[in-house]
Amino acid sequence: MSHFGTSRYVTGILAGLDLADGRLVWTNRGHDPPLLIRGNRRVIEVGCPPAGPMGTDLNPPITECHQQLEPGDRLSLYTDGVLEARDAPGPGVRP
Repeated sequence: MSHFGTSRYVTGILAGLDLADGRLVWTNRGHDPPLLIRGNRRVIEVGCPPAGPMGTDLNPPITECHQQLEPGDRLSLYTDGVLEARDAPGPGVRP
């Protein structure tokens, strides 16, 4: 923290997948939730109570969440960096 002060932090999803039984175990550290694509068309937002971002001294409780994946499921983990980008005028995507 002394190197960056309190203005720098990182959000993310910390996850593990058991390939033998399809069980996803994960925590949300202040990030947008993953999307589960089931049956090639149904999109489900996989919710988990978010804890604070990593690199802060907030120390909120961290919830471990579980999701049972099925054969053929796809999980989309995406970056929020483009949507939350900042430049001199402020946040947002510029043309």
